[in-house]
Amino acid sequence: MRKKHKITTFFLCLILVFTILFVNVKGAKNQRITDQIVFPQPVFIKKSNTVYISLSGTDSFVLKPGLPVLPMFTKTFAFPSGTKIKKIKCVADKIEKIKVDGEIENAQYPVIAGKIVEKKKTVSKNVFKEKKRLPFPSKWFEYYKGCGLEGLERKVFLSLRFYPVRELSDNIVEFVSGARVEIEYQLPGKSFSNGGYDLLIVSRSCFSDDLQPLVDHKNSMGVKTKLVSLEDIPHQGRDRAEDLKYYIKDAIDNFGIKFVLLVGSAKEIPVRYVYVNDDYETNFVSDLYFADIYDGNGNFSSWDTNNNSVFAEFNYNGNFDRMDLYPDVYLGRLACTNEEEVKEVVDKIINYENNKAYTQNWFSNIILCGGDTAPGDNDNIDEGEYANQAILKTMDGFMGLEIWASNGKVYYASNIASAFEEGAGFADFSGHGNPSVWATHPHNKENTWIPTGGYRVNNVNSLSNGEKLPIVVISACSCSKFDEKENCLGWSFVSNGNGGGIASLGNTGLGWIYTGRYVTYGLVGLMEQNSFRAYTFDHSRYFGELWGNALRRYINEKAGSNDTLDYKTIMEWQPFGDPTLSIRSSSQKPNKPLTPTGPDRIKIGKTYSYTTSTTDPDGDQIYYYFDWGDGTNTGWLGPYNNGETVTATHKWEKKGEYSIKVRAKDTHGVLSGWSNPLPIKASFLHHYLFFEKIYFIIERYLSR
Repeated sequence: MRKKHKITTFFLCLILVFTILFVNVKGAKNQRITDQIVFPQPVFIKKSNTVYISLSGTDSFVLKPGLPVLPMFTKTFAFPSGTKIKKIKCVADKIEKIKVDGEIENAQYPVIAGKIVEKKKTVSKNVFKEKKRLPFPSKWFEYYKGCGLEGLERKVFLSLRFYPVRELSDNIVEFVSGARVEIEYQLPGKSFSNGGYDLLIVSRSCFSDDLQPLVDHKNSMGVKTKLVSLEDIPHQGRDRAEDLKYYIKDAIDNFGIKFVLLVGSAKEIPVRYVYVNDDYETNFVSDLYFADIYDGNGNFSSWDTNNNSVFAEFNYNGNFDRMDLYPDVYLGRLACTNEEEVKEVVDKIINYENNKAYTQNWFSNIILCGGDTAPGDNDNIDEGEYANQAILKTMDGFMGLEIWASNGKVYYASNIASAFEEGAGFADFSGHGNPSVWATHPHNKENTWIPTGGYRVNNVNSLSNGEKLPIVVISACSCSKFDEKENCLGWSFVSNGNGGGIASLGNTGLGWIYTGRYVTYGLVGLMEQNSFRAYTFDHSRYFGELWGNALRRYINEKAGSNDTLDYKTIMEWQPFGDPTLSIRSSSQKPNKPLTPTGPDRIKIGKTYSYTTSTTDPDGDQIYYYFDWGDGTNTGWLGPYNNGETVTATHKWEKKGEYSIKVRAKDTHGVLSGWSNPLPIKASFLHHYLFFEKIYFIIERYLSR
């Protein structure tokens, strides 16, 4: 009887176990997100016979060459890795038709950021073959799905793109005031291993001894690091590049790695050539291949879905491979060619991190190099300087060292060298290039290139800015094309043992830009902007994370648009540097300082005092920096206690109008934004204030 009871109990337990397993595997309930999106009324701005459409709250535009420029709004949802998106529903709210008084502005054709070409030769029918079909766009919304990293967590991304204004005919548009979104999804039953490593370094065995100090340094900083020789990686794929990609996948699955550092040039470490046809070059190198490990469903992404051993085909001989492109690891490459170069770069990285470069006073500078990238554009603007200005606005709290055509400084390479010697956390070069040179134009002078002779690899190699090393972003053609015989410009910044940069981002192939005021809304110009937005808005703490966040922002907005040049822009954005390089603290930034207080009507040659204060969310001590508006500043003052009032003095030597503004940083080097400015007027006259008051009284009397 007792034996029978035991058998019954055993079978009941067995049934219970299988019931639990069945519920976990088969019975997981779908979950739902609902969201209501509201769009304000569009504004129609007429200039000559062209109508520009503006919509507050939208963050981008539909830019299809030869087709109407229309507002676009993107919203991205992130779910735990392994989540299954079951259903997406979007219902448009009230729809109204609006008559347009004129022709809607059409998007211009992009140009190559390596040389200016005639408009008719800029792109061919093979690249932009989309014809206008009304309504345009054909749908109110589209979506794009993939998986990748957000911070240090793997996520499934669902990016929704809304088109609140659509063209029905040449003079009629359709406007939707909002949309109701429903997303049905199923959470995963398991997640990736958290494993025992953070960083995987892959190199030739001949570099192993020289890399060991970097491994030891990383481990001492809490970055668990594994060094592997390429020779020890097993053969699992059709070539060594695929072997390496499979090894990275295994390292994610088994060890939970988030970062990969490849050490070696294109000869030492495999590269993957990808085939995105822009009619000017058919293939280029893409290290993103080694970072995009999984597709949108969590399966291995070969970048060769048609199995013809031609990788990442997009508009190539009529073939299209399917890739989600989101990085699943943060990647960097040190394109070293010999042991000496490895030693020098390793020393730079270790010193940069030991010195906590982001806490140094010079780090809050940003070098901005630009001119007129596309002379003769419809908006008559200097695209390089325009892009630089947008970056400076994003990097609120940084001080711009402006090397521009408009101020004459970019004419001479020596001015760029001086800015590097002053020190900066970042440098941006916006213009034209090839593997060995960067250059730009003066305003509307297409046949004049500046700096004279270009800014070349030998200029970079001669930089001697010591340990004041910026992250360098190059928005130009092919400046990071490292599969050439000689060092490319982007890698030269990093390989310079006497200075240069600590890391760089740039294109491995021909880059494309939109001209005029749309330069920052797509292609290389948008990727350039995203690289700085990733620092400011995504709070990227590591160089590889900054690269990954820049890509993620671009993919969320542009991927899936069936645009050849968008795919090329994503795949050619190359990171040179250590992906785990610390570039900021996790500390919260101080609050924006109060508008400085003090006299706003002053006499030149006399000293005046101004005060301000702010607080830090973490209670840290605070440094202050006064910009007097006349080209001078206080430098960093402090530290002061949290909330303590600080006073600074200054005298102006020239008559004029100035603006005083203040920024702050905590003891971890985290910057606040700039304060609101205090405008002041400086005069020669001792009795300036008296006469101004008399004038004011007379003016009021006469106006009665």
